[in-house]
Amino acid sequence: MTSFKKALLYGFLTWLIVFIVGFMAFVVHDSNRPLFEFIMAVAASTVSMFFAVTIGVGKAISIKI
Repeated sequence: MTSFKKALLYGFLTWLIVFIVGFMAFVVHDSNRPLFEFIMAVAASTVSMFFAVTIGVGKAISIKI
């Protein structure tokens, strides 16, 4: 798979997973807004970190100072 297609796939999956979590947590939106925002932030950061680690598996990271 080319890296462009892979990036599009990961981007779409990131959006889809966070959307589904938000859809399921929407019942809390009106009654407890801070909890809803916390759930969305945790979901977005967890999914982002998961895909960042998934993309980076098997690749060497070199940092030039």
